[in-house]
Amino acid sequence: RMATMANHTFASRTDVCIWPVETVQFSYGGELKWATVQAPFLPHPTTNKIFVKIEPNSGKPCVDDPVVGRYQHLLAAVTRGLDLVRDWQGYGVSQQQFLDVCEAFAVRGQSVTQIKVRKSARLRQQTQVLVVIDPVLTTYNAHFETNNPTDFGVKAIDEWKFNHDCVRCRCKYFHLLSANVSEHNADGMQFGIADPDQRFFDVQSMPREMFDAIQTCRQQLGIWCGDDCFEEDEEEHEEEEEDEDQS
Repeated sequence: RMATMANHTFASRTDVCIWPVETVQFSYGGELKWATVQAPFLPHPTTNKIFVKIEPNSGKPCVDDPVVGRYQHLLAAVTRGLDLVRDWQGYGVSQQQFLDVCEAFAVRGQSVTQIKVRKSARLRQQTQVLVVIDPVLTTYNAHFETNNPTDFGVKAIDEWKFNHDCVRCRCKYFHLLSANVSEHNADGMQFGIADPDQRFFDVQSMPREMFDAIQTCRQQLGIWCGDDCFEEDEEEHEEEEEDEDQS
């Protein structure tokens, strides 16, 4: 949902797609087990596209891509500093090639709907899709979870913040406030707190419809924005559920 909102709200040369993964349950050794399955994303060998892993949480990134950094900042801001997409790995291909692969593996419904399909073949060739394969959603409170060796919570988020450069990634284009302390953002981007008065976007420069799209996405994802933030919508939803139960 965040990828879909970002691609359809912010005009950019690059879209991001979280490659579809499904969770399945199966019987193994007489016990029910869970596993994830996904269609492979395989660009044609002649395109010379390679699988790249970007590690923003283990010292210096091996590939320091400013576009990836900006999307990580954006998605973290949408969650109000409660989550961060890490283990960013996959391919960067033209949109036309992305559409061709989706067609080959019959996953148009799960993947193409995330991106903004350009209106001409020329534009589809010029624009790029970042295909993120099986990323890790780092949560602010992972240190309270057990048996979770791949999610390092606040530590991982702080490491990303140390490496991130808002100027280099041009985060202001997405109306993002600086992750670090600046004259325009006295507190910087503080993770894991999500107080109602925390600001992650420059609402003064941002069009109203853009902020509304972000708030709608937050509501759909259940991101806490204050006890009374979505009160009217929640009351309306509860009334609809009561009407359905009565019918």
